[in-house]
Amino acid sequence: MVRVKAGFQASGVHAAWSLSLVLDGCIERLQPTDCRLVEEETLTLLRPGCRSQWRVPDDCDEARIIWFVFRPPLHWSDLLAWTATPFCLAGSPLSREVKAALLRAHRHSRSPHPNRAALVMNAIEGALLLCQSAVAVQRQARDPRIDAVIAHLTRHLDLPLTLEEAMRVACLSRSRLAELFKRQTGCSVMTYLERERMARARNLLTLTQMPIKQIAGTLGFDDPAYFSRRFSMTQGASPQRYRERAGEGVALTRSM
Repeated sequence: MVRVKAGFQASGVHAAWSLSLVLDGCIERLQPTDCRLVEEETLTLLRPGCRSQWRVPDDCDEARIIWFVFRPPLHWSDLLAWTATPFCLAGSPLSREVKAALLRAHRHSRSPHPNRAALVMNAIEGALLLCQSAVAVQRQARDPRIDAVIAHLTRHLDLPLTLEEAMRVACLSRSRLAELFKRQTGCSVMTYLERERMARARNLLTLTQMPIKQIAGTLGFDDPAYFSRRFSMTQGASPQRYRERAGEGVALTRSM
């Protein structure tokens, strides 16, 4: 846990997954073209190799943040699906439980217990399970036709999916599907599909030793070279370089 004053800035690239929760105050996550305010009770989950750059705005006297860097086991893959978009717990009935789980992880990380690493990971997993439930509740208001398309895309990442197939699943015209999908997800169908494939690729590169050629096939790419080009273009590093940068990590509270 760290307390930082107005004007404080930090940046870096994590070799493992990073999970942070703003307990009090707020911070600004600095993006390539703008900045995003991350307010109290907001969680941010960043994948390995992702640059983290943030500051405490001048109009905030102090921010209190709890921060973990960890390397998850393979079966956590589904729990990490909401990465990149900060998730606000404020107003969620699970807010208190998520904060309690992460504070428990923080206490374990500073204890002399011989099994402290396992206790920390157990508490983080509990928090992520609660977040998964909270995200699911938030998505219940989404149009069921869009949910059907998203479910179809997610189940069939290994197939060469097309926009026409998404239209068939949703029973919508091309223009109507594009309008609804963009409104409810913030991107086009094919952009969403590629993001899901790249997210799955990141998990497989980080959590397994599966050959890159096999990962490409698992994600619907017949040509491993094309997969590598798309991955490099969207992630800023080749699959092999991304795997190397992910490296090894431990579940400990970040200190500054």
